[in-house]
Amino acid sequence: MDTDGSVFSECHKINGKTYSYPRLAFTNYSKPLIITAFNILKNLKFEPRIRSKGVRVTLEKRQDIKRYFKIIKSHNPKH
Repeated sequence: MDTDGSVFSECHKINGKTYSYPRLAFTNYSKPLIITAFNILKNLKFEPRIRSKGVRVTLEKRQDIKRYFKIIKSHNPKH
């Protein structure tokens, strides 16, 4: 996650109002690695999703993202 992951805001504009949602994503083109990351997160009681044609695992719930950084943390200062 520290090297192939990102934290970002997904933004949508609807009827002139902007909505912003935090996202945590891990992207990799190795299917076994994506499936492993997904399963690890599931086993830790997160609700991950596989996106972007199977190359990205995301956490999309705010409470999952907060819990991820509380439990797993990050060694990357930009996160």
